[in-house]
Amino acid sequence: MTHKMHLKEKPFDAIKCGEKDVEIRLNDPKRKKLKVGDQVEFTNEETGEKLIVEVEGLHPFETFEHLYEGLDSKYIKKFRKDHFIIACHTIYSKEKEEKHGALGIEIKLHGDESL
Repeated sequence: MTHKMHLKEKPFDAIKCGEKDVEIRLNDPKRKKLKVGDQVEFTNEETGEKLIVEVEGLHPFETFEHLYEGLDSKYIKKFRKDHFIIACHTIYSKEKEEKHGALGIEIKLHGDESL
């Protein structure tokens, strides 16, 4: 199954160049439909460019802080924990985080990922 998600240019480019190995989202009903082996088509919000990744792992946590502490990702760990949590809360409210929890979507680029 292929799921569609949008990204800002910086995280899109980080996935495209292979630097970003985990996408962070709320663990909301839409994300609960994800399964390992599914594909995600990301669309760059600024340019409309698309790329496809494969879901290699799903890592649910109660909070973004727990996700930061519990997920072993070089990409995530390059950020200080407080900066990471603030960045997550600029996108998702604390109320939504409390309601749904956080999800780390472990991803891998396909061979010819750009569409």
